[in-house]
Amino acid sequence: MIRRAVLLQVVAGLALAGAWLYTCESYRERDPFVLAVLVLGPGTLLAAAWETVIERDERRWHRVLWLAGALFGIDMLLDAGSPYPARFGVLGWEALKTAALFAGWLVAAGLPASRWWRRVAILLAAASLVLSLAVPVTMAYLALDGSRDDTAPADAALVLGYALAADGTAQPQLVGRMAHASDLVKRGVVPRLVLSGGAAKNGHTEASVMRDLARAAGVPDTAIVLDEAARSTIENFACSRPILEHAHAARVLLVTEPWHMTRAQLLARRHGITARQSPASSAIWTSPRHATYWLFRDAVAFLHELARDPFAEPGTCNARVCEGCRTF
Repeated sequence: MIRRAVLLQVVAGLALAGAWLYTCESYRERDPFVLAVLVLGPGTLLAAAWETVIERDERRWHRVLWLAGALFGIDMLLDAGSPYPARFGVLGWEALKTAALFAGWLVAAGLPASRWWRRVAILLAAASLVLSLAVPVTMAYLALDGSRDDTAPADAALVLGYALAADGTAQPQLVGRMAHASDLVKRGVVPRLVLSGGAAKNGHTEASVMRDLARAAGVPDTAIVLDEAARSTIENFACSRPILEHAHAARVLLVTEPWHMTRAQLLARRHGITARQSPASSAIWTSPRHATYWLFRDAVAFLHELARDPFAEPGTCNARVCEGCRTF
């Protein structure tokens, strides 16, 4: 019985950590208020569910401290392994998680023992476990599917931009994409590049910096078309579709990194663009630490887009509110 309870505590810790990591990545930058509500609301309910599943007849407050410490430890380990530290183990969010754990313990202790609540608790606990497993499984899928190379002669290559550094220069992700795209032109695979990226830093847009990289690689200006309106992956396709149609580009190659490719293909199809994928490599993709981090971020974004895809409408180019805007 003790071994079973300990095993369930470990599973609960991993499930809650996975569910909260997913939630944090979804809303931390987009809407911190929504994140706080979700941590304290559904987070409390999940904690109560796991408290019920772990041990129905005995409520031990020290288990809450164990779980809080375990969650904090997991976040600190993620920060230690991440190339971008101080992202996961943020004290303010850890305090909210601990508050949710204590609130869940109180809720579970205050509810009368009943079959309906135990069944609900099992379903909630199972859902959090499935969610926590969905992210690493999706990461593996993105790595494999995004690395698939379907490069073939085409009418144009659509190259997706990436956020510039603060000084307006290209980051490694953009350098890798443009090196691959420029090589496609020089090898005669495509006659032109559509460079999509309108987010600006220090007076430079992504597309203009991409053009400079293409020029430096020997691509003539006649083979370069700029889209300087798109500010997100969704807008990459909303803004580039008219450009591709005007150029009568029926066969299109999609150029981005493997971690980004599968979500990009999903959004391309939503906008009526059928493209063969031509994945680019970069210093980010060849670094296990960086690649794992970006696979995690895009796995969360991909699961979001996959869930809403049956109901989602195509995006609007340069919309007043940038739908789905992210830093990648």
